[in-house]
Amino acid sequence: MKRSWFSRHPICFMALYLLFYLSAFNFLETRISMPHLVLVHCRLDDLIPFCKYAVIPYFAWFPWIPFTLFYLLWKAPRADFWRLCLPLFAGMTIALACYVIRHAPQRLPLHPCVQLCHPDDGLLPQPHL
Repeated sequence: MKRSWFSRHPICFMALYLLFYLSAFNFLETRISMPHLVLVHCRLDDLIPFCKYAVIPYFAWFPWIPFTLFYLLWKAPRADFWRLCLPLFAGMTIALACYVIRHAPQRLPLHPCVQLCHPDDGLLPQPHL
């Protein structure tokens, strides 16, 4: 059975998807105008306590995903790599599509302006609206 080009070149597949995803995200951020900001907030948000140590898993997430993909690519069976890669990329693509469809009339900001100092301890970035 002849394998597809993507299954023989998984790093190229990841690079092409990264190029697609970043291009689509950049398009959504730069080309779509926002007449007004929409604040997404509910009372439940006010009940969540602030924990400055939550920054550790938040920032660890960004290197963890590529590390896991490359580890599975080189050390694990190829099926495990695709079992993680395809749902991850599909979810990211569906999220971009939902941003376009759901927020077309409202233009919810994907990347709001960020104030780098938290009012309590200056550790976490907070949205500055």
